[in-house]
Amino acid sequence: MRWLATEDRTLLFVAIAKDTSPTNTSIFLEAIRSKFVVLYPQAGKTKESVDFNAEYLRILSVVSTLSVKTNDKAHNDSDIDCLLENNKIWVQQMKGQDEFYFARLGIGQKPAYLYIGCSDSRVPANQILGLPAGEVFVHRNVGNLMPVSDINSLSVVEYAVEVLDVKHIMVAGHYNCGAVNAAMQKRDWGLVECWIRNIRDVYKTHRQELDSIVDSDDRSRRLVELSVIEQCLNLYKCGVIQRKRLASGADPNSFKHPRIHALVFDPCVGVLKKLPVCFDEERRQYSHIYNLTSSTFEALSTSADHRDSQVRP
Repeated sequence: MRWLATEDRTLLFVAIAKDTSPTNTSIFLEAIRSKFVVLYPQAGKTKESVDFNAEYLRILSVVSTLSVKTNDKAHNDSDIDCLLENNKIWVQQMKGQDEFYFARLGIGQKPAYLYIGCSDSRVPANQILGLPAGEVFVHRNVGNLMPVSDINSLSVVEYAVEVLDVKHIMVAGHYNCGAVNAAMQKRDWGLVECWIRNIRDVYKTHRQELDSIVDSDDRSRRLVELSVIEQCLNLYKCGVIQRKRLASGADPNSFKHPRIHALVFDPCVGVLKKLPVCFDEERRQYSHIYNLTSSTFEALSTSADHRDSQVRP
């Protein structure tokens, strides 16, 4: 039992005030306060202890009665106006923490990481990595895929590797992925089916292992992991990756990069984990097919791999 914390109240107030069209922050907050007092006058006056879960459920019931109005007004700009007000608040907060924050952002970016993740709204790259703006270059698409024929993904990778000189590339999938679950169904998904088929192809490659998993949820989780691994292998096929790794591996003052990492995020617990996979064997097995360099550079690459493993485990 406790009184709602300020941040808890604010979140719930925003939900309750969805049918308002505020023109500025003060009016917005006043509308929120007035609605809360009308709904819960005893709490507003006495600030007595309130069970958070019970309070939350009661407020949800009120929000549901307002949702129809909100949906009817979906074409209005009031929701966007709220976001713009949020932006102003955020700007002031950041300036309060560091007055030179935006001055540094304006100079340019030099991130060490490229993050390739899913477009799912539950998986925001910077937040789950604990990195501020400017520290990670981000590319997101449905299913966190890296098809070697997709000009969008390839453009991001080339810019990250050639211009930004990122040292690490992370392919991050997540459990309960809609794209992965869709690929496990016998259904034509229309235009997006051309994209989802990349995940079906991953299933085909690993069908014996996946078909042996009885539980559908467990099968989906494993397909998420296998798809991430396949996207990492696709990165190794890219000429821009191979060229950069060869050049950096030959530099005695550097280490071979970009390094490629297979990650999976679990939205149920908030944990991002690295999959225990070594890509060396796969690369050796198919190097005669996908290697785009000469034999001279192949030998150089092998020695650089050995040196790098001694210095940076």
